[in-house]
Amino acid sequence: MRAACFWFATGLSLSALCGLGAQPTTPLSIDLNAETACVRAWSPAAASEFALGAQADQLHSLQENPDWHCAPPSQSGSRRLRASDWPLAAPSSLAERLWPGKAAPQEMTAVLAYSLSAEQLQRGPWRLELQSISSQWIIYLNGRALHSCWPAEGIGPTAAYYARLCPKPVWKHRLSVAIPPDWQQVGRNLLVFRFRGDLRLLSTGLPEPGTHQLQAGGERDAELSLRFSFGLLMLFFFTGLFHVALFAMRRDEKASIYFGLFSIVLALYYFSRSIWREVFYAPLAITERVENGMLALLTPLIGIALELLIERRRISSVSRVGVIYFGLLAILMAVGPPHYAEFLIPLWQITAPLFIVYYIALLVQGAYRSARTPEGLSAQAALASPSLQLILGAAPLAAAGIVDIVAAGYYRDRLELTPYAMLLFLGVVSVILARRFVRAIEKVDLLNRQMNERMEDLNRVNRSLAESESRYRSMIEGASDIILSLDSNLCILDANRNLHRLLGISLQVARGRPLMDLVYLDRDEASGITSKQLLKEKLETCRQNRTPFWLKVRLLSHYTGEPRELHLRVDAAERNGEVELTCKLSSVVEDSLLRYFVSERQKYVLSNSMVSAEELSQRLVRNLEKYLEESHVVGVRFGLREMLVNAIEHGNLAISFDEKTRELTAGNYKKFIRARQQDDRYRQRRVVVHYSLNPLRVIFLIEDQGNGFDWRQRLQRSPDHDTPHGRGIQLTSHAFDRIRYLGNGNRVYLLKRLGRRRSL
Repeated sequence: MRAACFWFATGLSLSALCGLGAQPTTPLSIDLNAETACVRAWSPAAASEFALGAQADQLHSLQENPDWHCAPPSQSGSRRLRASDWPLAAPSSLAERLWPGKAAPQEMTAVLAYSLSAEQLQRGPWRLELQSISSQWIIYLNGRALHSCWPAEGIGPTAAYYARLCPKPVWKHRLSVAIPPDWQQVGRNLLVFRFRGDLRLLSTGLPEPGTHQLQAGGERDAELSLRFSFGLLMLFFFTGLFHVALFAMRRDEKASIYFGLFSIVLALYYFSRSIWREVFYAPLAITERVENGMLALLTPLIGIALELLIERRRISSVSRVGVIYFGLLAILMAVGPPHYAEFLIPLWQITAPLFIVYYIALLVQGAYRSARTPEGLSAQAALASPSLQLILGAAPLAAAGIVDIVAAGYYRDRLELTPYAMLLFLGVVSVILARRFVRAIEKVDLLNRQMNERMEDLNRVNRSLAESESRYRSMIEGASDIILSLDSNLCILDANRNLHRLLGISLQVARGRPLMDLVYLDRDEASGITSKQLLKEKLETCRQNRTPFWLKVRLLSHYTGEPRELHLRVDAAERNGEVELTCKLSSVVEDSLLRYFVSERQKYVLSNSMVSAEELSQRLVRNLEKYLEESHVVGVRFGLREMLVNAIEHGNLAISFDEKTRELTAGNYKKFIRARQQDDRYRQRRVVVHYSLNPLRVIFLIEDQGNGFDWRQRLQRSPDHDTPHGRGIQLTSHAFDRIRYLGNGNRVYLLKRLGRRRSL
């Protein structure tokens, strides 16, 4: 709010300073419409005949010359000297006016006379004030070039000096030119206008009726007008920059950017029609294009800003159409042929008030909605609504704009009420936008305070978490076991230092590496489904069902290159929306009760699960450690596991040797196994295992419910090293002292002699 008031006060101060020192005087004027004017098409003969008005007493001869056309005097200011009012050129159709040919432009001459007394001549300095004039022309006064807007020809140094000081086109082609003191004479003076352009167009010549006069004593008024225009320009420009800066600081305040662009375009409009022409002496053809283009853009920009200020959620279709329509007008008036302005400016004068009325209606509707409460209409709510505040500023501006448009288009009068109404409107909108910005800043401050409080709470929580993590890390690092965490892809996320101490693998190497890469793959595992694959299945099941499990695994030691058998315990937990597995790997140590063990007999009934076969093979050899060396125990477990897998695959699931070879080669064996396990013909079958252990021997009797096989032929057959399986029976025969198939081959008897007992 303070910033908005600062910029607004700065603009008003500039406007006030621009008017200081200007003391207006009472002007003396001479009406140029009070005497007969003569016009004709330009020709070298006319130039030599009249000598550009060097002889003022020759005017009466022109009225008798048939090549010249006379316009009678007009006391009401309704006379205009348009080329199209006389037969100076061939008539043209509408198509020819819209798309003129490339022929060289024609020229026209107009002559006006006036008289000065000695007393009047002393009232100078004098200025020539024209209500309107076309784009290309040269003005001669008593045979000397006074002013030119014709790039092809220049004017004298004295006239150029005065023209640079005081050319003042105020509205469209209105022109104000200072006359050097010694260029006029007592008695008759003659003004000759040489126009260049398409003589068929309405804009060639002095196209609009109004006051064409010579004026003396009004230089202070002109200076005051120039300073006031400069003050308005600065006010509009800095207001626009301020609101563009507001939008840069808060992008959701889109009303600020549209209102800022409106103010900047308005500043460019006043710059092109006043300062650019008067101070920088810019060509009228260029300033007119910029002025017309900026004028067309004002309506859609302020309309969208008003819609956003009354907090409409979206820009209306009327505004979208207005953007396209006025944008095309701006482009055509800025870069199109000059004569297009003859059609486009009246079109803008007709349509712009319609859009202005629409936006005023939107403001009234917004004020009514804000005033409507459950209890009825509330004056307090209406006064607090932005819509009513905008009406107070926009209604005078709309009224002034419509009056100026109508006056300029129909009555040829230049009331110029819009700049004063614009000051009120800018003040109202700036206050509304500043209040919205202040409310946003207050909300941001509140959110910042809340965020700081939450940040303090979060810092306390983070400190607690850091302390907890430190304690947890101390516990993890102080443990004697390997502790790993796995992500959803079974890759290592983190590990304690025991991974390096026990297996020789650093954390940097292990992080991001699949756990399966650390599992030792024994070349003696002849089955199609290895212990590594079974471990992966159990890990996947644990990840999906959140069920913990334990298993004995063999990991590769980087120290010795040999396997190290460890107990694995896996638990699942969900963190940040993902399942994370925690693995604890402990060294295998002898059971303290194993010293009291003597013998045992057990019976197991298994389903067709490969994981169950793996777990049972580990369980059945657990107590063999009392009677056998570790390497022999591993061999017994491998052989026992192969027989259990054969009983499931070839017995209960009836998978032939060729079928297994085909599926292993195609890489579909796991899918093939699952299909057989779910088949109603096989899924109810079971494997029965009888187990007997004493200090002298261990016996396993494994029986499946399959149809058996020709075990005699199979035992006589040498293993095929080209197939990925088929060596299980040979490996088992090396691990056991006796292997015997019974019946049709669906039962196998395994014997291992233990010999001398180990000392514990």
